[in-house]
Amino acid sequence: PRRPARGAPPGAVSDRKGIFEQAHGGTVFLDEIAETTPAMQVKLLRVVQEGQIRRVGGRHQIDVDVRLILSTHRELEKEVEAGTFREDLFYRINVFPIRLPALRDRMEDIPLLADYFLKHFARKHARPANSISSSAMGLLMQYDWPGNVRQLENEIERAVTIAGIRKIIQPEHLSDKINLHARSMAMLPKGETRLSSAVAWVERLMIREALRELEGNRSAVARRLGLTRQGLLNKMKRYAIL
Repeated sequence: PRRPARGAPPGAVSDRKGIFEQAHGGTVFLDEIAETTPAMQVKLLRVVQEGQIRRVGGRHQIDVDVRLILSTHRELEKEVEAGTFREDLFYRINVFPIRLPALRDRMEDIPLLADYFLKHFARKHARPANSISSSAMGLLMQYDWPGNVRQLENEIERAVTIAGIRKIIQPEHLSDKINLHARSMAMLPKGETRLSSAVAWVERLMIREALRELEGNRSAVARRLGLTRQGLLNKMKRYAIL
């Protein structure tokens, strides 16, 4: 039987291939690179700089040749300035940066992404959902998606789960945030064209709706709306919501 290499944690074996060794000659995708620990950044720098890895508990360096694709929602330059991301690693990986616009700035992608996620989660959860109604798609197209593609992905998975045995995703299968946003936009005063006024109108409506649904529990309302409790109180004061 294979035994753990010296220095390896219990259950580890020295000849087990890690991610980079398995990807030799191919591509490794690392999501949210800004969230890695300082220790992990040191190891990654070694791979990028020297093209070598060492297995857990192993004694020998192993050459690897991989293409790295990294993603982050943070500004890495600012993370470097703040001291939370290694400057030398940043310059090593910042070879060909691609800045992807926010989902709200490429709304034409929503139907394609929604359809892809629908098929994926229908298979994953063994549900019959195979299409999204035009009314439900209209609501998805109206929303501004502060959480970008991940939020849309989660929304579609939730809709597939809620729809159950139904084959078509309808507006009632979408989350409260999506439906509330649509209702608030429909209720905007006619002729209102100023963005600041529209935002204030939506915020006021969402806060009142959440307070009603959560029976005035301000901490719960703040969590639902993605605010701090003090931030919620400040908005309630600004909009004279008691």
